[in-house]
Amino acid sequence: MIVAAIAASLVFILTGCMATRTLTQTSRSGIEQLLVAGAARRAATRVNVPELLGTPVYLEVAGLTKDAEFAREVVASQLQSQGALIVSEVANATYIVKLLVLALGTDQTETFVGIPAMSGLLFPIPEMTFYRRQRQTGRSRFRISVIDTRTGKIVGEAEEVDGETAFTRLTILPFLFEWTDLDRPVERQENVAASQG
Repeated sequence: MIVAAIAASLVFILTGCMATRTLTQTSRSGIEQLLVAGAARRAATRVNVPELLGTPVYLEVAGLTKDAEFAREVVASQLQSQGALIVSEVANATYIVKLLVLALGTDQTETFVGIPAMSGLLFPIPEMTFYRRQRQTGRSRFRISVIDTRTGKIVGEAEEVDGETAFTRLTILPFLFEWTDLDRPVERQENVAASQG
């Protein structure tokens, strides 16, 4: 009787210690959002259309996912930085910029050496990791073409631009290492001066 009670207590303690709580997550992690945004921005910075300087432009976008609208805003910002005037109606535009979002998303690869988690025993056994390497890559590819609204002809040649970002997490036994090529925010000059004062 005493042995049975002790065994039951041990099972309760062990299963209680292994209880986990799942925190609420967004559909995309913060890192994934930064990777996608960074890849889009890097592709957009390669867009160079000097013909649009000081002219009204209508930006038309097409893509396979809803992320195409985000790509539109990134490219619009880049064109504006080059002097283009983005208009909301094609009737007011001298040029139409057609943005085709060929790719905008992330890929992930993983290498794992260890013992995977097991269940179905008296109590579940957690995963034992000796080595794990996870790499998530943000990729973007845009195709840009400029059309003269007066003639309906393409100005110059269509241009394809690419962008890529990466985040790596490495686990070796209990040690965790992370690195990325994502650009860090640029501090405002007054904040830098204040920190140096």
